[in-house]
Amino acid sequence: MSGFFAWLRSRFPRRGEVFLAFMVCLLPVHIWSIIAFLRAVPSYLLWVDLGRLAGIFAYMQVFAFLESLLFLLVILALAFVLPRPWLLDRFVPQATLLALVTALWMVPVHYVSARAASSEMPVSLGGSQGVVWLMAYLIALLGLSLWFRRSTRFQAGLQGFAEKLTPLSMAYLLVDFISLLIVVYRYLARALV
Repeated sequence: MSGFFAWLRSRFPRRGEVFLAFMVCLLPVHIWSIIAFLRAVPSYLLWVDLGRLAGIFAYMQVFAFLESLLFLLVILALAFVLPRPWLLDRFVPQATLLALVTALWMVPVHYVSARAASSEMPVSLGGSQGVVWLMAYLIALLGLSLWFRRSTRFQAGLQGFAEKLTPLSMAYLLVDFISLLIVVYRYLARALV
């Protein structure tokens, strides 16, 4: 049985590497969440007070935390499933590359879906357009991954980026914790009334 656990442990990165990868996953999701919130603040101010606005922000940040966690779990699942040299051997820089490329790729997807939902643009990424978009994403990711494998400077740069990002991501974690307290307080206040 201990052989199975040793094998299972060998399929996942070390805790420090997982922590750094999570810090990288936090950044783009939280930045996008804050941008979405700031874009909506003018309309929110027309119908809510500052207390409710803080509650909306708290809910968005808790959701961004959960989305970041889900993003990390997908990366860990890929590390478990893919052959070791593809992701696990250089986990932090590869996870950083995967997180940043995916986040950058999702910006236009979010923009198009938001425009289509508001009927400003009758375009969506469903059907064949979605397949083309997905194929372009996978090709870009593959191309950058191949460059990553050949360039030790690129690997070192991504590793350094992940390490230098930690203080900012820790600030996001603090905001997430405070947001979670606000959400729990709001829930309990409603439940007890």
